[in-house]
Amino acid sequence: MSAAFNLTPRQHDALGFIAGYIARNGGAPTYVEIGAGIGLRSKGGVAALVYGLVARGRLRKLNNSNRSLTLCDDLSAPRELPAHLIARLGSYCRRHGERFDAVLADAVTFHLDEMEREHERDADVVSAGGG
Repeated sequence: MSAAFNLTPRQHDALGFIAGYIARNGGAPTYVEIGAGIGLRSKGGVAALVYGLVARGRLRKLNNSNRSLTLCDDLSAPRELPAHLIARLGSYCRRHGERFDAVLADAVTFHLDEMEREHERDADVVSAGGG
């Protein structure tokens, strides 16, 4: 389980699928749709994932009917990502057998390294009298 995100890789996949589905369709998927979306055939397995996401405060189940899942508003930093990025990361991780938290950490590290190099280049231009 990822300490930074407090979710298993499978829960990340499910949350990413659910968030993407809600963003695309304006409503929650059924358990069958979640299972199909993340490659899980067991409705009970999907229910366990959903239960775990509810217990961790990432989803809310409004009632016992179909399509009653909502994303919680407490997706605060460092976990806050737009739904389309969660879905995209989840999809990438499934295709390549990577862990969600590891790919996210690598992406952030790469981006921050690039930003540092850019700032260093800008500082060199200013100190050389070019800015």
